[in-house]
Formats: sequence, structure tokens, C-alpha cells
Amino acid sequence: MYFDEAPKTSRKDIFDYAEEFQKLSVSLSEGRRLIQIKGRRRSGKTSLLLSCLNELDRPFIVLDGRAFSSSPQVRREEFVKLLENTLNGFLKKEKKLRRKIVDALKHVQGLEASTDARVSLRWGPGPEDAVSISSIIDALSHEAIQQKTTFVIAFDEAQEFRKVMKFDLTSILAHGYDYAKGLQFVVTGSEVGMLHNFLRLDEPQSPLYGRATVEIELSGLNEEQSKEFLEKGFAQIRLKVRDEMLESVHLRFDGIIGWLTYCGLKAMEKKKLDKKIIDEAAEKATRLVALEFKNFLRLYKSNRYSVVMRNLAKGNTTWADLKRAVESREGVTIGQGEITKLLSNLEDAGFVAKGNDGTYFIADPMVIEGASKGVI
Repeated sequence: MYFDEAPKTSRKDIFDYAEEFQKLSVSLSEGRRLIQIKGRRRSGKTSLLLSCLNELDRPFIVLDGRAFSSSPQVRREEFVKLLENTLNGFLKKEKKLRRKIVDALKHVQGLEASTDARVSLRWGPGPEDAVSISSIIDALSHEAIQQKTTFVIAFDEAQEFRKVMKFDLTSILAHGYDYAKGLQFVVTGSEVGMLHNFLRLDEPQSPLYGRATVEIELSGLNEEQSKEFLEKGFAQIRLKVRDEMLESVHLRFDGIIGWLTYCGLKAMEKKKLDKKIIDEAAEKATRLVALEFKNFLRLYKSNRYSVVMRNLAKGNTTWADLKRAVESREGVTIGQGEITKLLSNLEDAGFVAKGNDGTYFIADPMVIEGASKGVI
């Protein structure tokens, strides 16, 4: 069903993205070692990943970085707990391989295996006492080779793992790429600039420099696709909706499939679609983006970001105009490097985009509404 907020796990529940699905499927089938899935928030990256992995019927582990989205910094203990829970979920799911995987893992430093095929991981007190992540990677790879298959390890919203103290995911990925031949790695990211800066694939100093990678990018739906998605979604729930209401939904949410789904879900709950329901869906959506922006400000503590966003909510704006707006708000002259840094951070986080004409704009209509209302 299209109108379900949970990530889709079956291809039949994914609208369109046939080309992207095929590219991911072929890349995994061909044994490509590192795959990136990029796209704006709520573009369907997790749904694409899970649906493809389920169709391939390949053992896989997905570490969800969204668990850390509200934290400016993540303790190693929190990360190890996430890894432990994820591994145990993987073992529970892989019933046929469970015992063999546990046998492969039980020799890993800092890992204890119980008789009921569960694992517990130690995070300290010192680094020498903590579980060895690279050893887990090696053990899983060894077992995959023994089973004449490959396991897939995915890091959903991978840029969030940069917050983990004393943990370098890029080094782990590089180790896995070079030595764990039984594994394939997938990273997804909605904060595309942050993901790029985090992986640093094109920087000689990065552990991942020079590694080949497949890039899959998801874009929003155009007007025709938006209407088709809504028509099929409402047909699935047997709800008749007037064409002008479909047009209103598209204009309000601008082809972002996550927002279209959210509005469809609200209509399903109310058993109708009208302007009031669209307004209610938009109101709740703006609260959600306001929370995401609040999480962003926990990393970058400055009121200047809100000043920039509220000016951009009025329409495409030049670098110079934004600089003047911040200076006018504060009554001081601001260096050129400071405004460039503000815009760069907002771009990297996916809140702002830069047009071909050099002006800056907000791509998500719900972010525009939030900034216009002053909640961002």
C-alpha cells in the first residue's frame, strides 16, 4: 500500500523508481562493494533499499543512523548498543544461518554469545576492552564466504555516524572494502553534502579515497507522477477524490513522496480529502521539519541560521542579500567567510539549495511554510 508511513519492504509497494531499483539490484547482484543511495529527505531511500534487499533474498543488516538524529554527539556506548540490537535482530531473522553466524562471531574481542544465539557487546571501560568492530566485519565476511553468498551491511543516514565519539566509520568501511570480500556495503544519506563531506571519497587523506562506488540518486516526483501516485494510492484504499484536490496536494507538497504519503494517510484516516485535511497534514509536517531544524541547530548553535531561512522563505535570494539581512538583524558587519559558512552548512544538511543562477532557495515546501511561520 502506498499510503503507509513505515518504510516499504516490498517492491509492489514502491511507486515508480524502476530505474533506480534496477540499478541497485544489478549492483548488488554483480558484487559491487560500496553503494551510495542519495536523495532529499522523504524521497524513499530506505524503502528502495529494504525492498531491493528483500527481493534479492540476501542476508542483510541495516544500522539506522536516525537513532542519533537528535544528538549533537553520540557516546560509544550508545553506538555499541545500537549495533548489539541490530545484530540480534539479524540473528533472529536468519534462522537457518543463526547458529553458524554466532559460532563465527563468538571469537570476536568484546563479544559474548549466549546459548540462545544472542550476542552482547562490550563498550569499555577502555578501547582495549571494547568490542572490535573490524573483527565483527571479518567474522561476518568469513561466514558469508563459507555459505557461498554475500551479506549486505547498510548504514541508513550514514552521516549521522560521524557523531559517534572515538569511532571512524570511514576506516571501518575501508577495512571492509579491502579485506571483507564476503560483504557489500550500502550507505544512504538525505543530508547529501554532509554525506559527501563525511565519506570524502575524493580526498587523498580519506580512508576511502580511490575506492570505486556506485551512486544512486532519488529525485522528487513531477506533477504528472505526483498525480499518478495519489490516484493509485487512493484507488488502493477505495477513496474517490476530485482531480482539483489532487492538484491541490501536488501544489502544496511539491512532489516529495513522503509528504504525499503523509497527506494520503490523513485522508485515509478521515475517509475524505478536502482543504482542511490538506491544511492539517501540512501543519503537522511543518512541526516535523521544525524539529529537524532544531536538531540541526544543536550542531550549529547560531540564531543566524534562522535569519537566513526566514529570508529564503520569501523566495530565491542572492548571497549578498542574505549577508545584508543578517547584518541588518544584528547591527554588525559580518565577514564574507561567515555567511558562506552558514549557507554551506545549510546546503550540506539539505535545508537549502543553490540554483544555476547562483541564487539560494529552499526546496522543501514544508520547510518554507515552517520558516514563514517563524517555527524555523
